[in-house]
Amino acid sequence: MSKLAHSNDEFMRILEELDYMGESEMTESAYKIVRFYRHDRPARTIKTGLTLEQAQAHCRDETTSTPDFFDGYENEELA
Repeated sequence: MSKLAHSNDEFMRILEELDYMGESEMTESAYKIVRFYRHDRPARTIKTGLTLEQAQAHCRDETTSTPDFFDGYENEELA
């Protein structure tokens, strides 16, 4: 088998693996900020559509955590 044919077979195998992964593993991600409260108050989303870096920077800010709440981030799928 020539190198070109072998490379083409390998390329097709990789494409099949990518197709097997499906859309859920290949969707673009964004992050949302969720404010978690203490004392039995439900959490609420306060920001959406952030990059990972933006979400991490937000949560590192000292003003996003008090004795009554703290902010965390979660992944959200974009359509």
